[in-house]
Amino acid sequence: MKIAVPSDDGVTIAGHFGKAEGFLFFDADTTCIQSARYLSNNGEACCSHDADNSRSELLEALALCETVIARGMGTGMVQNLAARGVDVFLTAENDARCAVTLYLNNALEKATTSACGCGGGHHH
Repeated sequence: MKIAVPSDDGVTIAGHFGKAEGFLFFDADTTCIQSARYLSNNGEACCSHDADNSRSELLEALALCETVIARGMGTGMVQNLAARGVDVFLTAENDARCAVTLYLNNALEKATTSACGCGGGHHH
């Protein structure tokens, strides 16, 4: 499966999905991470509310993933991803690899319409 995680540094999860400087893309089986790669947004906000074209391009890339794990995400983006068949999970975890491992162990909460990522979460 393919899992995307917003990240500013290729290690930790960005505080907000739409302002991330890039994304970590993980390939995993049902129990562990097989590989990971980081793609930068070249310093541009990927999900600016004013930039529908960049948002559409990002959604197309993320639609190739089954899952997105984030610390926070706007309701509209959660709904846009869900409409493309992408499940969104929220975590308070800071480390991206740890968050993916938590997801693989069914320890993350699936996002619904309220996706601030502020409420409880799992620390590792």
